[in-house]
Amino acid sequence: MLAKNIFKGYPVMLSASLPNDLENRYQSQDLYDLLVSLVGGILSSGGTLVFGGHPTITPLVHRLASSISIKKSPIILFQLARHKPIVPKEVYDGNIFTDIRWIGNEGDSDTQTLVDGLSMMWQEMVQTAKAAIFMGGKTQGFSGKIPGIREEYQRFMETHPNGPVYLLGIFNGETLNIIQEHENQQIREPNFMNADELNAVRHSKDTDWIANLVLADLRKTAFQQ
Repeated sequence: MLAKNIFKGYPVMLSASLPNDLENRYQSQDLYDLLVSLVGGILSSGGTLVFGGHPTITPLVHRLASSISIKKSPIILFQLARHKPIVPKEVYDGNIFTDIRWIGNEGDSDTQTLVDGLSMMWQEMVQTAKAAIFMGGKTQGFSGKIPGIREEYQRFMETHPNGPVYLLGIFNGETLNIIQEHENQQIREPNFMNADELNAVRHSKDTDWIANLVLADLRKTAFQQ
């Protein structure tokens, strides 16, 4: 069990979504189980969660944060202002989401301002975080020239070339595409994991094992801060 303040406010970015072909299937429960372990481990151990308010993820994070006994929820939630009328109702729970950063203008409606707003939001997220976890992600039907998770990953690596970064292939999607490219090119994500641990995080379907490996590695990084 992790100590309550082992992460000492260490900001970890979560970039997660189910690809279109996995929505409303049993993998949704796997996603929740993994978030329970990862988000619960980060928040209950004194870390700060940084994430963009994806509509499939925000209610899950809200439910998790509500169940953890902490005085002030250490979550930084990024949202596009143009989505204010349609964001999940949980966003407006000030007891959980105490730090919401609205990006862009509420009246924006065209495609280009959406792409620009997302790019601005992702850049601010990677500058706020010191570590990042990626899973799932659309491979089609995305806004912009490349899938969102790929752009977030690229921006994070440009800002934090030494990581740590974790690519979780359990939900396939664009994250798995990046993993496969890394394996073909013999590239590894920057973190403290050995080869077996890295392979497990990339390909295991065991949500508890994945979460334990990531949290243990994050703990090594947080100790150095």
